[in-house]
Amino acid sequence: MSHTCKALVVTCMDFRFQTAIRKFLKAQGLIDSYDLFSVAGTQKTFLNPETQATALKQVELSAKLHGMTDVYLIAHWDCGAYGGNATLGGGESEKNKYIQDLASAEAIIKKHFPNLKVRKYLARFGSNNFWDKFVFFCINVIGKVFSPSVDNQNIKSKVYFELV
Repeated sequence: MSHTCKALVVTCMDFRFQTAIRKFLKAQGLIDSYDLFSVAGTQKTFLNPETQATALKQVELSAKLHGMTDVYLIAHWDCGAYGGNATLGGGESEKNKYIQDLASAEAIIKKHFPNLKVRKYLARFGSNNFWDKFVFFCINVIGKVFSPSVDNQNIKSKVYFELV
């Protein structure tokens, strides 16, 4: 077995996303080829002065010990480290906050490790088609979908990854 890996995956510790993240990484061809740094708030760890050194040390060690070349930052909607949907309000304002912080985290990583490629993803429940987005909105804003043909729990269990 090789002692190198392709990527460092930095993702939130939130249990709701772990199965989907593993499936996503498998689809990216990364199974058995990534180091994992799982921490509440993913990108916030790079932005907070109290935790930034620890986060950067994980990047340094993964590159130095395992030769990784890519960093995957995987954030998600309704992140408790941010106060969740209740604090950020959901919708575009929440999405924009995560995207802005992912970009800031990328800039910090690139400042210290300019040769690494950083990929930023935002995971959310639902999917990328209009109907699932509408259902996702109804579940999270109204609390349910008023249609007997929609399985609210099944829609909530789908996770979509958006490259940002």
